[in-house]
Amino acid sequence: MRKLLERAVEFERATRRFYEEQAVRRTGLSSIFRVFAAAKSRNLELLETALRRVDRTEVRLSEESRRALEGYLATVRRVDAWGLISSLEGAVKPETALNVILRGERRALSFYQKLYSLVPRDLKPLIQGILNKQYESLERVREIMLRQSGWLQPANHV
Repeated sequence: MRKLLERAVEFERATRRFYEEQAVRRTGLSSIFRVFAAAKSRNLELLETALRRVDRTEVRLSEESRRALEGYLATVRRVDAWGLISSLEGAVKPETALNVILRGERRALSFYQKLYSLVPRDLKPLIQGILNKQYESLERVREIMLRQSGWLQPANHV
């Protein structure tokens, strides 16, 4: 259990670092990247709470959950932050940056959905909180993309 939560912490830290670096490099898009970096910080707080809870109590998984967890950990690739960064070299259109963010947020959502299915009952509310934030992040990206494309007008123009 601890390994999976540590993997989630690693994922969130790498993603936050990527967003923070892009906020500095992409001045025209910095506010967008800062919003998503802040969301990753909130996820990290929830994950660290879950880790402390795991450390304080003896979390026991069923044999079936333990096998599923080990199988899932074997399939989860380490975060390739450098691959994400290299995909944004040079001049970047807002659409490209938003697609990279969308891809990362979808990947995170899948990870947390699986994590939720594997954690013991007492950790589910914490992971549900992260899932809720992931859904909010996906909606935020979609909304920004719609505004960029002209399909959605800002609230003050409706």
